Amino acid sequence: MGIVTETEVSEVYKLYRSLLFSVIVSIVFIIFMTAFGTYFYRRSTQQRIVSLQQRDAIIKQTDDGFVTIDDRGKITMVNPAISLLFGYREAELIGQPVSILIDEDQRHKHDNYLKQADIHEPKIVHRTRSLSATRKDGSQFPIELNISPMLFGHRKFYIGVIRDISERYQYQQELIRAMKQAEHANQAKSEFLAKMSHELRTPLNAIIGFSQLLLMDKLNDDQRESVSMIESSGNHLLSLINEVLDLSRIESGHMSVSVEDVELKPLIDHILPFIHTQLKALNLSITESYPRQVPSLFVRADHIKLKQVLLNLIIQCGKIQ
Repeated sequence: MGIVTETEVSEVYKLYRSLLFSVIVSIVFIIFMTAFGTYFYRRSTQQRIVSLQQRDAIIKQTDDGFVTIDDRGKITMVNPAISLLFGYREAELIGQPVSILIDEDQRHKHDNYLKQADIHEPKIVHRTRSLSATRKDGSQFPIELNISPMLFGHRKFYIGVIRDISERYQYQQELIRAMKQAEHANQAKSEFLAKMSHELRTPLNAIIGFSQLLLMDKLNDDQRESVSMIESSGNHLLSLINEVLDLSRIESGHMSVSVEDVELKPLIDHILPFIHTQLKALNLSITESYPRQVPSLFVRADHIKLKQVLLNLIIQCGKIQ
């Protein structure tokens, strides 16, 4: 009996030591894992704190205004830029409806958007829009507003980013005024050119007409050459005035084109005498040749405009030579 008892006690003692060792190992493991988890939790928490501090510093230092509002449209947080933009102290804005920062004419619409937030996402969310804001002193200025939603727990909040666009708005208004002034000046110039072209054509037509009458009289060679030069120069000047008149008509929107069948041979025969004098001064001459197998050639064009184009083309070719 004594031997059996000693054996049982020894086995129990071994079992006790084994259980104690397991418990100690488990406790050490739990302590280690707890310490390890605590270390990483603290590290993660510190990183989040640093990140939040950095974001808070950025928000406080930025020139754009940041305002946080709850689902009832009440202001819960603002950054210093909001105070600078609107003239309120931070304590004056906390708990106030965000609509006090908006022009009175637009407050009702803005409040309705927020009231419908429980039904669907307001139209003002995720959109940058321009509107008029109101400072504490009642003065107004243009802003750009962008609103984004966020969740804290089970509550929805909105972050509004407000940017003062007074300088941009002023520049745009000045640009619009400058464009209108330029349009008026351009229109006045076109009207002036149209009137002046008309006034110049009247006496010039008289000069050309009298030179043509003189050419019908008996003149010696020198006189005929001089009168022909007057007529040719007058016709060239008339073509230049017509171009100016056409330009003014195009700019004023009164340009008209009369398209018809134009026979080229009579047209070329008509314009060649006008440029003989100019080509002669350049020691150049011009001759025309028509294919016999083509008795006549017609094109669809404006007779006057085509005449001006051919005159300019031949004269420019002479200058290049």
